[in-house]
Amino acid sequence: MDIEEVKKISDVARIKLNDQEVQSLSNELDKLLNYFKKVQEIDTSNIKDSNYMHDLKNELREDVVVISEDETKERIRKEFTKENENLLLAPKSLK
Repeated sequence: MDIEEVKKISDVARIKLNDQEVQSLSNELDKLLNYFKKVQEIDTSNIKDSNYMHDLKNELREDVVVISEDETKERIRKEFTKENENLLLAPKSLK
């Protein structure tokens, strides 16, 4: 991967990189992409579908109700910025 592509990616990701970091990432990403190209060349046509994932089942557990002290409940409520009836609203983490 060339240096200009790494700079574009870092701009989009809003990651500040110095010239040495850009060069290093360029080399590392190039090696990684070449590795994936080799993996894509592997012939898997003779491999039968495995069904090991199909035997999985969700195992549900019963909820355990824990009675909390009023002081604990109040400390938790104070961590939230907004409340709507009995619901505590957390602040947005993404803009």
